[in-house]
Amino acid sequence: ADYYSLLGVSSDASIDDIRHAFYDICRRYHPDKVTPKNTNTKEKENNNTNHSSNNNNTDEMIKTMTGDDDDDATLGKGTNTTTTTATTTQQQQQQQHSASALEHWTAIQAAWKCLSNDTKRIIYDIRREGRMVTEDDSNRLLLLLKAQATRDIDNMQHEYHRILKREKKRNGVIIIKAIFGNLTPKDGN
Repeated sequence: ADYYSLLGVSSDASIDDIRHAFYDICRRYHPDKVTPKNTNTKEKENNNTNHSSNNNNTDEMIKTMTGDDDDDATLGKGTNTTTTTATTTQQQQQQQHSASALEHWTAIQAAWKCLSNDTKRIIYDIRREGRMVTEDDSNRLLLLLKAQATRDIDNMQHEYHRILKREKKRNGVIIIKAIFGNLTPKDGN
């Protein structure tokens, strides 16, 4: 799927436009907020109605789903089998809806992760358009990757100094240099 169309933005959209589109979609499609429509109200209505009307509604629903016209012979009108089948069918529909919503949500998150990162977005655009990498693209990617590497090194140094400071206060063990592997000297033979 095209990430731009998933988020509903054009391919030349700014990062702010992409962010606004993503947050708007989050408000509509987040799995915690998406549930099958009227599921709870249908269950309450089925529990409140009498058994015979419940069987008639269930029979009609199954008949429309399976395409059977002879519901008395195939469904056993008024039996527990019909109610169980209807409940199972509703549960299957709910599971399919939930799985579909989860897949859609996962695709939206992947689109956001790709398009919100400048480096990943350039690479995605190159692959999406099926074009060769130009010198301008290479230079932009190189600058972005260098900037990312510099930020990563700064973050690691900051974290390292924070850990050193914390361990010194606790009189903890600080390993300055660790050598791993076989430390026995090799014979010169």
